[in-house]
Amino acid sequence: MGEDGESHQGIFDVSYLTSVPNMNVYSPSSFIELCEMIKKSAESEEMCAIRYPRGAEAEIYKKSSGKDADFFGGSSKKLVVTYGKIFAEALRAKESKKELNLLKLNKIYPLDDALIDFAADFDEIYFFEEGVKKGGIAEHFAARLAESGYKGNIKIKALDNTFVPQMKVADALIQNELDYKSIIKITEE
Repeated sequence: MGEDGESHQGIFDVSYLTSVPNMNVYSPSSFIELCEMIKKSAESEEMCAIRYPRGAEAEIYKKSSGKDADFFGGSSKKLVVTYGKIFAEALRAKESKKELNLLKLNKIYPLDDALIDFAADFDEIYFFEEGVKKGGIAEHFAARLAESGYKGNIKIKALDNTFVPQMKVADALIQNELDYKSIIKITEE
């Protein structure tokens, strides 16, 4: 999102990849995870797409669990869900606001039933997605929660199905409320 111009920002791929039958979609948040996901998908006979985490070489999280999702616990009943490169912003928010719970999706589609059950235990769920809202992971996740009878509050912060003008990535994150300060603010409202 941002520096590549309006047609090359990688904000539409999730919505169309999730419409392909039997497609597995991975979204690494670092180059270390990218390498592991490439290896994992090469060993699989399933159809896979891996999103490239452009600019993630300098990200603050350089580990990999090898799992489909990672949880960073806090003491509140609020859960932040995100994936890919935007995870670095959510982790910075978590470090500033220790009580937040953070769920980092690595395999973003299809969504595992255990993730839906896990998230349903929280009173408030906030999705932050560096992609279009329509057809995005947050919508898929929210629909699955609704089907399971979830009664809590859900807030989705994603792009409103529009192009983002060319600008610095940091500026685009701020403008679209996907930076760590916006994550803190939105989860406090």
